[in-house]
Amino acid sequence: EVFRLTDTCPAVGRNLGEIDLRKRTGATVLAVVRREVPQLTPSADLRLEIGDELVLVGAHSEIDAAFALLETTA
Repeated sequence: EVFRLTDTCPAVGRNLGEIDLRKRTGATVLAVVRREVPQLTPSADLRLEIGDELVLVGAHSEIDAAFALLETTA
């Protein structure tokens, strides 16, 4: 699944390590696509920007939890 960060997303400006999706939801970030350039296996210190697309993998419930986290509290 792909989650696109918008200007209202609380994850913007934070890094992947701070958000810690895997620990909090079980979903894994396989890549971050920024300006159409994929960054495979992004590092925990990658700071997220508006328009970034997070490529996620996991069970349906994990993906749902990751989307909810990214949309609300990250």
